[in-house]
Amino acid sequence: MDLKQALTGKIDKAIIQEAERGEDYIKAKFQEALKDTELQTSTAAIIRDGFASVQAGHDRASALKHSIA
Repeated sequence: MDLKQALTGKIDKAIIQEAERGEDYIKAKFQEALKDTELQTSTAAIIRDGFASVQAGHDRASALKHSIA
């Protein structure tokens, strides 16, 4: 199910699951970027900050999903 279908159907659980799926995807991309050992220190710091934000969003989506399960 994609986000458009979830929004059209107005199914809360499906919307939250789709949001968490998106957070999982972006979280994996940040984790992959953090493994790059050739990054400049300033670039790595920006990626770490972004990852912290993504992780917090993922945790909120997961908690919300579990609260309505």
